[in-house]
Amino acid sequence: MWTNVCEGKGNHFKSAHSCFRMYLTASPLLFSSIYVLFVIRNILCEERIKVGPGADKEKKINPYITKFHQEANLRPTKCQVCRLLVTEFLEQMKKTNRREDVPRGYLLEDLDNQEKSIHYEKSELRLLDVLDNLCERMKLYRARPGPEFPYIKGAKSQLREVLEDMQEKSKVKLNYELPDEVVEDYTYEMGRLKFKCIHMLESHEDDITQWYLSSQKENLMDWLCVERILDENEQDCLNASTNMPEDYYSFIQDDKSTIPAPKPDIPMRDDKRWEL
Repeated sequence: MWTNVCEGKGNHFKSAHSCFRMYLTASPLLFSSIYVLFVIRNILCEERIKVGPGADKEKKINPYITKFHQEANLRPTKCQVCRLLVTEFLEQMKKTNRREDVPRGYLLEDLDNQEKSIHYEKSELRLLDVLDNLCERMKLYRARPGPEFPYIKGAKSQLREVLEDMQEKSKVKLNYELPDEVVEDYTYEMGRLKFKCIHMLESHEDDITQWYLSSQKENLMDWLCVERILDENEQDCLNASTNMPEDYYSFIQDDKSTIPAPKPDIPMRDDKRWEL
């Protein structure tokens, strides 16, 4: 790319001066990207923490981070996608739970009925409202090491947490000039989650419609995920906890230490940009 541009192919640039200016413009983003790769490799994927002041002290391994990275290529699983799809569907059902009449005439409704209106809470219009941008809401989640169920709504990404921590500890102002999409989803895991959600929704739209029209008294997680989508050996995540394990930091403690390990928590975003 750079060779073609700097040689003037396609009349992009006609002088070495223009080419040099382009290098200067692109360099900050290029260097930032290289630096982020270094950060990801040496901080986000770091599984060991040095214990003690000496350089010869043993580095201990955090088993939760180790497991998180070992299973990264398996995420998101079908079980995780189904759980989040149902969770967001039911949340949108609560948001649209209003009592009002709407004009009759939607395909799924009984058109033989001579009534001119139908309750919104039972209408196809409400179902369409619930399904609208449903899988887009997968971007509200972030994958975090520690919890049995790793997807936490409104949590900070690991990269954002690291960059903010480095910014706080640095004596100089750090300007990474990274797109927000990169900081929030540097492994594109949320993108994969959204894609798999769309595929699952398309494959089981008839099942969801059936539940909506005639089986709303049934537990949707069981009705859809357990009975229609997941095999028996694929249902392990449905009841998995989203809480941080109490022993998340216990690996850094000395066997003789009487000081309790820090209480683990999940850093949440303090702005509202993550909300849809």
